[in-house]
Amino acid sequence: MIGSLNAGDKVDISYTEEGQIGKELNIDTKHFYKSKIYETDDNGVILTMPIEEGRLVPLPVSLKYNVIFYTDKGLYKSTGLIERRYKEGRVYVFYMTLLDKLVRYQRRQYFRVECILDFRYLKLDETKDFKSETLEGILFDFENNYQLVEKKNGLIVDISAGGVRAIVKEEYEKGSYYMISFELVENSTSKNYELPIRIVSCEPARKTDDNSFEVRAEFAYITEKIREELIKFIFAKERRTLKSGKGK
Repeated sequence: MIGSLNAGDKVDISYTEEGQIGKELNIDTKHFYKSKIYETDDNGVILTMPIEEGRLVPLPVSLKYNVIFYTDKGLYKSTGLIERRYKEGRVYVFYMTLLDKLVRYQRRQYFRVECILDFRYLKLDETKDFKSETLEGILFDFENNYQLVEKKNGLIVDISAGGVRAIVKEEYEKGSYYMISFELVENSTSKNYELPIRIVSCEPARKTDDNSFEVRAEFAYITEKIREELIKFIFAKERRTLKSGKGK
């Protein structure tokens, strides 16, 4: 099953270690570290060392981790044990033995709420625009590389903490990446968001007559802080909708 994995596939890594060792290391089991497959063999994978805020994160050896692999055949998960850390040329890597068979992974389904939100978008180059493994780094590179490029306009028609459904004027390729920017307003307070998305599907929009397309996309990189802000906005909007319905 390791044959389903290929060099360059993106990987999410999180701790599974609990108990006294976890307390001593101040482990956060909800945090995901971003990595990529460097190489594979029959028993495990060589992964690039995660980078956060411009610094390498030397994950401890001899601990178990949850791993999610983003492959061209879908998402797979397993648990792994980091055996050793070392350097391949100029790349810092570690070897992880996979302890379980790869199984298909279905992401958590987030509650969606209908909305009408203007947004702007710009196509990304997956090979050039994701050199950083953090949202902060990706946004920094994006601002430097695309500040003079004009963005196109679209309309978000529903949103969740996992992604968006939107109407656009051009056809998107499934699996392609875009940077979107939009504004959320809650209790007279507004906040702007800029997030990379991956296109899950794109079909001709049914209720329009101007050759528009309906796209469904998932957030490719998002912090837990932003995800919680989106959840807060979504439930606040749903509460207002329910109150409005009761008042009729």
